[in-house]
Amino acid sequence: MPTSSPSPSSTYRQVEIAVHLGVPQTDFGQLVWSLRKDANLLMRHGVLVKRPRLYLPSLRKTLSRRIEGVVQQTDRRELLTEIIGDTDTRRVVLSDPSLMGATQWLLAGGQFFWNGARNLEELSDLLFPNQVSLYISIRNPATLIPAVFDGFDKKPWDSFIGNTNLRELRWSTLIEAISRAVPDCPIHVWCSEESPVIWPRVLQEVTGLPADRVPFQGARDILDLTLTEAGVARLNSYLSENTGLTGTALDQVYALFLKHFRAEDPLERAKQVPSWPHALVEEMTATYLEDIKRIQSMSGVTVITGH
Repeated sequence: MPTSSPSPSSTYRQVEIAVHLGVPQTDFGQLVWSLRKDANLLMRHGVLVKRPRLYLPSLRKTLSRRIEGVVQQTDRRELLTEIIGDTDTRRVVLSDPSLMGATQWLLAGGQFFWNGARNLEELSDLLFPNQVSLYISIRNPATLIPAVFDGFDKKPWDSFIGNTNLRELRWSTLIEAISRAVPDCPIHVWCSEESPVIWPRVLQEVTGLPADRVPFQGARDILDLTLTEAGVARLNSYLSENTGLTGTALDQVYALFLKHFRAEDPLERAKQVPSWPHALVEEMTATYLEDIKRIQSMSGVTVITGH
């Protein structure tokens, strides 16, 4: 006798949802694509990683309706059922940097995504009663802001910066606001500057799988994108001659190759931006490093770092 499929309501109540929020200009936008290299294997472990284009239109449409106050419980069920289909899913990974706010409004209100916490509160409500976890890659504001601005063709610099006091920018302000808005959602943060080395651990955290469960094919994606072609070739040769490196030893090898074969140093590039004084870059960088320590001390926040 065939076993009946679970009802939409039962499926709806059993799914963990990992939401990757970017931010823009971090990790080459690579998270989903690194995970999708192992999509079939992950699905065998109950982790669904779909192409964003297959769910973002419906998610954004339903979220807009939720903000307008016209979403019913049946709409929530239908959205999640559309995302997971008839798969045997226990955890789904969603990714969209715009969920905290549009990139062009990165600094609106004089801080990072001033409305981000409210937007995520709406998202959490939409996805209730599923357990939602948030994943955020942050970046040194001194290198992030010029990189984001480079993506705009016509937006004037003064309009982009607005009344922002660049020396007062703190990621901790945004993360504290998110934590207050959605206290039941665990928050996981990592620094994109460390992504070339810690990427395997980021993939592990997002999928919620033990370290030995999936040997991620995309574990080196960020490192390879950060190194020169010659550096990648040299690294491949070195690792083929020195097999079995793991943990701290492997991290040290990656760090050494980054030191000598990095394709571009974002900090040096930032110092070449017109009207972006070296002293300002250095001051913002020092503030960023102190801000990371503050984030590490926050309750309910996990900072993903190296060994």
